[in-house]
Amino acid sequence: MNFSKELIKQLKATSLNSSNLSYKTLRITTYTSDDKPISNATGFVVEQDGKCNLYTCWHVVSGIDFLNPVLPVGGHKPNYLKIQGVDVNLEQNKNHRGVIFSPLGNVYVGGTYEKRIELYDGTQRWIQDERELRECEITKATGIHVPKLLDVVKIPLDISEKYSAVWSIQAPKQIYYSITQNFDDLYISGFPYGYTAQSNSPIPIVLKRSIASMMTDNLRDIYLDGGGSPSMSGAPVWDKSFKLIGIYRGVMYPDFKPNSKSNKPNDKHSALGLMTPFFTFHNVI
Repeated sequence: MNFSKELIKQLKATSLNSSNLSYKTLRITTYTSDDKPISNATGFVVEQDGKCNLYTCWHVVSGIDFLNPVLPVGGHKPNYLKIQGVDVNLEQNKNHRGVIFSPLGNVYVGGTYEKRIELYDGTQRWIQDERELRECEITKATGIHVPKLLDVVKIPLDISEKYSAVWSIQAPKQIYYSITQNFDDLYISGFPYGYTAQSNSPIPIVLKRSIASMMTDNLRDIYLDGGGSPSMSGAPVWDKSFKLIGIYRGVMYPDFKPNSKSNKPNDKHSALGLMTPFFTFHNVI
């Protein structure tokens, strides 16, 4: 049985909801050139004009801390990614616990489909913000340009239509391109510490957060009232109408600064989440 063009079109036209939202989040693992896993992260796919791009954070693909760009510990630079999303079929088996109902034929989702994505093909394959770059030794050592403004990248993604139909967020109708308001609730879907809600399927954990401040120093990020967990970098952030609003990129600690008396950093107690709205980067990268 094959996916018809009509079924693919219908799947892409389906509105996002609390059921199919989980299929739009991908688990990422980075690897060295000798196939050793380095770290876990999260990403998502946006399709526009028939072209798919994988979005995640710059620090995920480069292996370099965005705020403190130094050589990766042990010199382990990511060489490729493996992305995992739910498998998609027209016939049900024991791994397919989810179903997308359609008059043209039900689609069964479950289990894991994995795809390897090379980060280099002579030059780096990811597309990043090149407007302002930091002058640092790491560029001389690795050849990687360190962006000053956006911790976001996209990578052109070649996947079959059945996966793009279920995995991808359709632009522009499934994306919120404007600013939101303080105190609005948002939802981060990702894989904390690489954890998935189902052992045989990459089903993300969804965290509810609220906007803590729109007025940040860099005018690009929005503060959330709490962070996510490690490995949620690159996670999609949704508004209450189930539209993509931005990308989650990590935490900041407002109390982690030198104490005026001891000149030593305070303990990290109050974590705020950092989200970069989609409208700030979709025309840049």
